[in-house]
Order: sequence, then structure tokens, then C-alpha cells
Amino acid sequence: MKFIVTRAQLAVPLLLCFFVLPGILEVFSPDLFGQAGQALPGIQESRIEGIRIVGNRRITESTIRYYIQSREEGVYDERQAFDDYRALLSTNFFEDAKLKRTEGETGVIIIFEVVERPLIRSIEYEGMKS
Repeated sequence: MKFIVTRAQLAVPLLLCFFVLPGILEVFSPDLFGQAGQALPGIQESRIEGIRIVGNRRITESTIRYYIQSREEGVYDERQAFDDYRALLSTNFFEDAKLKRTEGETGVIIIFEVVERPLIRSIEYEGMKS
């Protein structure tokens, strides 16, 4: 048995994959961080009380804060916090990073726990003569 597929028959599955399926997924599956970063009705918007950075040694806090777009006293957005987390990881300054959120007295406290990459202090060659 031989199957012959025309271009028109290939176009329908491609249209479904690229245009229809993403729209269906947006409607029926909740976003990873709530309603696509929007505040839900009846829920107050949280303010960022503080941003803390824990675990840095060599890399200064001001350098780390340069890559974080969230600001203290700004509106807390889960998606923006996750983007800040990914921005810190993409700098390659850190071996690992964790994003934590805690409730403060007046708002949300965002905590970035970082583990810096090890520093190579010296390289020794054994058995080579110059």
C-alpha cells in the first residue's frame, strides 16, 4: 500500500500546530504563574517590600542588582521575578541560583540565593620543561 500526501494535506496539520493549538492551550491550561501575569479579580496587587541577595562573595550586590529588573516598592509580578532569575543564570556568574518569595509586613520579599562558580587561582603544569 502506498500513501501519497499532497501539500494541501500537509497544510492542515501545520495550521493546527502553529495557530489553533496554542490558542486552545492558553484557554484551557492555566499559566505557570497564574493568569498570564495579570492580577486576579478581588486580589490586591502585592508590592515588593524588599529584594535580598544571599550567597554572593566575589560578585558585588550592585552587579547582581543590575541584572534584576524588579524594583523595591514596585508591583510584584511572578513572571518578572522568574525572568530576573533566568537573567541571573544566563550571566554565567553562578553555578546555581534559587528564587524564593516570602511575605513581609507590607508586601512581598524576593530572595535570590546564589552559588558562585569556583575561582581558578592557579594552574600548575607538572612534567613539562620549558
